[in-house]
Amino acid sequence: MRKGTKPLLEVKDLVLGFNIEDEFINVIDNVSFSINKGEIVGLVGESGCGKSITSLSVMRLLPRTAVVPNGEIFFNSKDLLKISEDDMIGMRGKEIAMIFQEPMTSLNPVYTIGDQISEILLLHRKMSKKEAVNKSIEKLKIVSIPSPEKVIKQYPHELSGGMRQRVMIAMAMACNPKVLIADEPTTALDVTIQAQILDLIKDLKDETQASILLITHDLGVVAEMCDYVIVMYAGRVVEEADIYSIYENPQHPYTVGLLKSLPTLNEIRTRLHTIKGTVPAPKDFLQGCRFAPRCERATDICFNETPPLIEVGDTHKVRCFLASNREEDK
Repeated sequence: MRKGTKPLLEVKDLVLGFNIEDEFINVIDNVSFSINKGEIVGLVGESGCGKSITSLSVMRLLPRTAVVPNGEIFFNSKDLLKISEDDMIGMRGKEIAMIFQEPMTSLNPVYTIGDQISEILLLHRKMSKKEAVNKSIEKLKIVSIPSPEKVIKQYPHELSGGMRQRVMIAMAMACNPKVLIADEPTTALDVTIQAQILDLIKDLKDETQASILLITHDLGVVAEMCDYVIVMYAGRVVEEADIYSIYENPQHPYTVGLLKSLPTLNEIRTRLHTIKGTVPAPKDFLQGCRFAPRCERATDICFNETPPLIEVGDTHKVRCFLASNREEDK
């Protein structure tokens, strides 16, 4: 938590896993973070680091086999893990909404666009059918969809990827939620459409003062959009900081590797940096630092002990035994 602030959404010591063949497989390990009002927080990491399952835990949309033995998720001082399912249904979409990663599989293929947006308004705003349809058209106009009167009668497969993503944003913002979770909102879109979608999300945030959790693996997107950054690796938060600190003074070797992997205009002929290896499967997580097998600077302690998340600045924390020695790498 940023000092001197009261978060709108706060995840505290979240532990999440699955019971598989009488064995508990840990997926999320003591993850904590917060989002303030009107803030965009980036959740960053490679595929398999636990970003999406963390966001689904906030929405309480976890698979039935998921187990949450520890943790709290506070929204407006209410623990979302303890409220009833009916209360959560009343909150989901109205107070906290989500833009899912793949709109083609998130939109229902047998219902029109108008029916799917109207459903949210009928549930949470208690509108008449006609009012909901008119409001749906208005929301499609806000996300710059041409001919919305025609689009509301169409099915998802009749729209392009960029249009479907705009529909997802319109649905998520239909009730002006206080928190918006955007899970890889520009995946599989071309660069021009990506920029338009990100600009749209930023404009809607400015208009509604919504708080946004932006899940991505693209650090270029993070630099453009976010106020604060949380870096996850193998189910743990390994570094978190304000946007300036994370780029000017990265402390964790994983964060350093991610930043070095970004292409720059000044190094067109230079081979891009790569982080050797891959993210381990949850059943293969180490007892010590989970990044140790891929870290070029790992020592014996890294393989045997779990590094604590320590403060290295007013808004900067890192989970690394080498953090105090990172100055020489800058």
